[in-house]
Amino acid sequence: MFLTAIGFVLAVLPIVLWMGAMMSKRMRALAAETDGIRHFDIADTPRIRSVVREIDDLGRSVSAMKNLVRTFSSFIPKRLVRKLVESEVPIELGGERKELTVMFTDVENFTSLTEGAEPTSVMRMTSRYFSVLSEEIMARHGTVDKFIGDAVMAFWNAPSEDERHVFNACHAVLACVEANSRLNAEFAAEGLPPFRTRFGLHVGDVVVGNIGSRDRMNYTALGAAVNLAARLEGLNKEYGTTVLVSEAVKTRCEDEFLFRGIDCISPKGFAAKFRIYELICTRKESTPGQRELVGDWHAVLFRKPGTSEDSGLKALQKFALAYPDDLVACHHLRHAGAPVAPLAREVDG
Repeated sequence: MFLTAIGFVLAVLPIVLWMGAMMSKRMRALAAETDGIRHFDIADTPRIRSVVREIDDLGRSVSAMKNLVRTFSSFIPKRLVRKLVESEVPIELGGERKELTVMFTDVENFTSLTEGAEPTSVMRMTSRYFSVLSEEIMARHGTVDKFIGDAVMAFWNAPSEDERHVFNACHAVLACVEANSRLNAEFAAEGLPPFRTRFGLHVGDVVVGNIGSRDRMNYTALGAAVNLAARLEGLNKEYGTTVLVSEAVKTRCEDEFLFRGIDCISPKGFAAKFRIYELICTRKESTPGQRELVGDWHAVLFRKPGTSEDSGLKALQKFALAYPDDLVACHHLRHAGAPVAPLAREVDG
């Protein structure tokens, strides 16, 4: 009987080891799936199945959880949630003061472009547009905060620290301009109207954190720097520009990007005056023509103190003759009653 028992155990042992290995393999796969969900790695993979009922039920639950996370990740910034989960800090209302680079965008004449279009078509176009801009922003370490109608609000240096947040924001804006041009080419091929986007960019101290109620929070930024970025975006319409940035952005990044001085303004709601600049391109990609235009324009805008107003107007008119298609010069000619440098005035936001 002893020998028979030993023989039976030896005969069954391979089967037991095989079943144990299979169960262990399934459990390791489930552990990897849950760890992937924790880090928002939610690739579409087949559900883990097992002949053991408990493991099969667990596999079904993990698959359902992954589908749920995949669905809700379309509504919230993944990097934000990933950081909050990894930090294991309780999520609660409150914020911190921090320097951020803030960007606002808007589509020119969006209402007139879409008022006669079929609603489903408008939603599809806008979704494609948001997707293109969001990809460029997130690829350069930005956080898409919210979509406001046809506008986008994004910021850099939160929730993750980014020492080059101003540079990354400038690169992201230029990438968005190029991506927008490619999308407009696709729209034109499909017989759809183009989306011309304007951008405003500013860096400054804000309060960033969870704002709202206990059952519905929004991770966002508040402060004067946010308001100024929004005002800069709106000023593009007045100057005929695409990307307007503050002097704070220009000062940080002028070694890497080509900027053009635009004006010195007092936005409505701000006591201080601000110099604003147009972000043209990176210095590496700038052409001789672009550098020449910027140099000639700065000779007009930043002429030496003591120069008479009449000579400033003549210099502006001379520049406009040399660059007849320049919308910024046309704008200043329309307001030629004020000194050309600096053209400080009240501007409605």
